[in-house]
Amino acid sequence: LPIEIIEHIITFLRPDPLVLSPSVNSGLDSRFALCACALLCRHLHRISRRVLYETITVVSRRPLLSLSILAQRGSPWLSMVRELRIYGDAFELMPHALARRLPSLRTISLLNIDWTYGCPHISFFPCLSHFRSVHTLHLLIGQFRTFRQFTRLISSLPLLTELGLWDVMWLLADEDSQTLYRSREPTLSTLELYLPIGSRITVYRWLLCTPSVECVH
Repeated sequence: LPIEIIEHIITFLRPDPLVLSPSVNSGLDSRFALCACALLCRHLHRISRRVLYETITVVSRRPLLSLSILAQRGSPWLSMVRELRIYGDAFELMPHALARRLPSLRTISLLNIDWTYGCPHISFFPCLSHFRSVHTLHLLIGQFRTFRQFTRLISSLPLLTELGLWDVMWLLADEDSQTLYRSREPTLSTLELYLPIGSRITVYRWLLCTPSVECVH
């Protein structure tokens, strides 16, 4: 078979997702198959490794710390990571652990984050701004104490162009959008909202005060 067809076949072995936790076995068979392919020859090694590491899912703080240690050692496979999926409070450590360590990262997906009774460290948002390669952010089932807290998270990614929100809520909705929400970020080109009508209106009001106004229209 032509090598292009073999490459296409290998992409069907893509784990969904690659989970860095010993308690989760999702995609285990796919990872074994990719590792076997990587041992066949130098060319398949390159292709298989790229597919294996392009999406990383972190389900707790412990594997995130392990990932941080690999980043500090300059592990070469980190340059292949294009999507990072993070569950729960592990996200609060992510900017400090991985800032400037994932040069090819394009997408961050956050699942089940809860900031209703606390807020990240004061250095969290400045560290998050170092992820200048990220263009897409997905928030799934997230809770924030205030709408301002939510907007600050979105605005901290300087080159964000695509935003998706599923079942995201905030306990306190600030009122004067013209005063509170005006911001130079983000500049969105794509917006997906799966929220109650009231929450969607609040998000639209905020985006109308940002460079993303064309996306809303």
